[in-house]
Amino acid sequence: MSKFYQFSNKEVDVELKERVLRLARRMLRYVPEHFELLADISPRFLEDFLQYNIKLLKLTRLSADFFAFLRYLTALKQGFDYCREQNLQQLMNLGYTQAQVRSVKDFNDLPFERKYINLAQSAYKAVFQPEIFTNRDVQSLEKQGINVEVLFWVIDHVAVFEKNMRILKAFFVK
Repeated sequence: MSKFYQFSNKEVDVELKERVLRLARRMLRYVPEHFELLADISPRFLEDFLQYNIKLLKLTRLSADFFAFLRYLTALKQGFDYCREQNLQQLMNLGYTQAQVRSVKDFNDLPFERKYINLAQSAYKAVFQPEIFTNRDVQSLEKQGINVEVLFWVIDHVAVFEKNMRILKAFFVK
């Protein structure tokens, strides 16, 4: 049974939808249920989202693992189980075990160098606690070798993920 309301968009570009879902399968090794929902509603939105993620990896030179763990932890902290489980699946497809992923309960549990843990934590703080995110946070990351542009894109990714979690919640069967 689907976790999302079902829609029949008679105006959807079927060719674009199929092409975008193939791209998603190549990127993730599977097609998450919410990607099928997005492709039914607006394949252009999903295509833009996938291209954004490709661009993000190139611009930041950070690993897909980093971003998947960041989304996993964000979903965990924000209490959205569906997104947490989808990122668990993605991390398992990247070679992590379920136990390894589920052991991550806080930023300090992330399997990365300290500077990347600090980057993830700062990005989360910038989105969910912007009133306490300061220039000191930026300067600290710069001293660790994290470029401010990389910080910008990681903050953007957390914010985009938060927005997408909210959109999915709207379409989630209640």
